[in-house]
Amino acid sequence: MPDVSSGYKPRKQFIAFHGSEKRWACLVCHRRAGKTTASIRHLERAALTSRKPNPRFYYIAPLYKQAKIVAWEMLKEGARSLIPLGAKINESELRVDYPNGGQVRLLGGDTVDAIRGVYIDGVVLDESADMKPELWSSVVRPALADRGGWAVWIGTPKGRDAFYETWRQAQANPDEWYTLELRASRSGILADSELAAAKAAMSESEYNREFECSFEEPDIAQFIPTQMCLDAQMREVVRTKPVLMGVDPARFGNDRTCILVRCGDEIVQIKRYRGLDGPDVVGQVALVADFHHPDKIFIDANGLGGPIADYLVKLNWPVVPVQAGGKSFMADRYGNKRVEMWATMKKWIAEFGKLPDDRELIDDLVAPTYRFDAANRMFLEKKEDMKKRGLPSPDSGDALAMTFAFPVAGPDMIDSAYNNRSRIKVHTRAPDNRRPQRPSRPWL
Repeated sequence: MPDVSSGYKPRKQFIAFHGSEKRWACLVCHRRAGKTTASIRHLERAALTSRKPNPRFYYIAPLYKQAKIVAWEMLKEGARSLIPLGAKINESELRVDYPNGGQVRLLGGDTVDAIRGVYIDGVVLDESADMKPELWSSVVRPALADRGGWAVWIGTPKGRDAFYETWRQAQANPDEWYTLELRASRSGILADSELAAAKAAMSESEYNREFECSFEEPDIAQFIPTQMCLDAQMREVVRTKPVLMGVDPARFGNDRTCILVRCGDEIVQIKRYRGLDGPDVVGQVALVADFHHPDKIFIDANGLGGPIADYLVKLNWPVVPVQAGGKSFMADRYGNKRVEMWATMKKWIAEFGKLPDDRELIDDLVAPTYRFDAANRMFLEKKEDMKKRGLPSPDSGDALAMTFAFPVAGPDMIDSAYNNRSRIKVHTRAPDNRRPQRPSRPWL
């Protein structure tokens, strides 16, 4: 759909995008697909054709400097042919004023306060996962409300981050969202020889992420790889005992209380609740426990979880309070109890566990990153830091990790402990080299 005002002729891959009348759009595109050019021209055309008085449109990159480097020359190029008609280029504010009173302005996530309190008719958010999440919720979204403005998210995958959450939301609501996914192997934009050269120079994970638009490829610091979880979904169950429950009570805001039941190597139930107070959580845990008869119930005892655990103990449920921020068993290796539980869980997922087809659980498991301190101790990304990246609290992941807080004896272990005669016989008989050696199993 050519724009006769500026002479822009879009690539065929973006024609449907320019013609869409949906309020929201999400474009997941490979590197060098032309998504920035298309979005700048989209803003430019909107500013030139809007019938609203003094229309205002914005392109926002993570940083002001990025916006200037990536998009300013493109915006100016389209405006130069309109200068004889009255268009003006404002270098100091990275803004173009069009003859009809419309404006397009470039901003960075670090300078977006400049539009706090103003109205927005349309906005493009480039690589939104690298911006503070409150930029959308407290600045941009309210500014769109006055005149029914629209928004477009563009980017290339970097793992399951905030941009992935937007993409998921867009796919789940096709009546409200326009979506476009351009993979290099299908788009036809880049030459095969160029793709072959890129593939030779990059790791498989990098290439799949940058050119094949894969959200499944892990971030460099991602603690649990996505493929590990997908493999665990295909695994057959080996053990069904003991029965363990993990409870991660909600603390505040958008967090949810999660109750998870694991029977040996299989997760059999996940229940999520929002807005429950302490007594309500106690009631829900008791109902689930009454159905599954768990051997142990592990509860995050920080904050709200402490009184919940105490109340359940009074009701004679087999509760084990867990201090996720407390000291780990292997303090020289893990910085706190939480990362130790996640590490044990990771080993179980890699070797034994069967994960259900639960997208929220998988998203929670692959979301946190990790780091090491000066003493080479591992730490898992804090929930507060995940929220700064625009990701929700990994409530389901933490609930599953709770079931690995302490070793729990399985039925076979208990039987052997009470069967001394059988145990002595095993230790005194000659070894049977034909028997396969079982790998070391994480805590049950």
